Amino acid sequence: MSNEASLTAAKQFWTRAGRLLVFLLAATSIGCLLAEFYRLCPMRVFTLSIFLPALTLLLALALADRFWGERQLWRGVMIGVGAGLIAAIAYDAFRLPFVFAKEWAIDWIVPPMNLFKVFPRFGALILAQPIEQRTYSGAADGRRT
Repeated sequence: MSNEASLTAAKQFWTRAGRLLVFLLAATSIGCLLAEFYRLCPMRVFTLSIFLPALTLLLALALADRFWGERQLWRGVMIGVGAGLIAAIAYDAFRLPFVFAKEWAIDWIVPPMNLFKVFPRFGALILAQPIEQRTYSGAADGRRT
């Protein structure tokens, strides 16, 4: 089969409806947090019944496009994954001076704030544990065990 014939046989996933579906599936990530904040649905329920199935479907669509499509949806999802990872790293790097202001002796410039304390709480919400705990595991609260 020639390359031209194989290109015409490829399925088109990156349509208007496909892009909307990718957006809606990806938005379940922040939707999980918003549903908890607005008391629409507990984070644990949303994570298990909406977010994880949406993530699985998004991965399945991306893989289907990679193997049987024109790879535009695959490319869009991979760009989104890469951009999200870079954004998360940049956001966390921006918070470091606030978290380590005292240790780095820059607290006279930057106010010390524990900006990473929310992460164990998100985990507690997902695992249906008490939000306020005396201690979390060392990995969860940043201490070495």
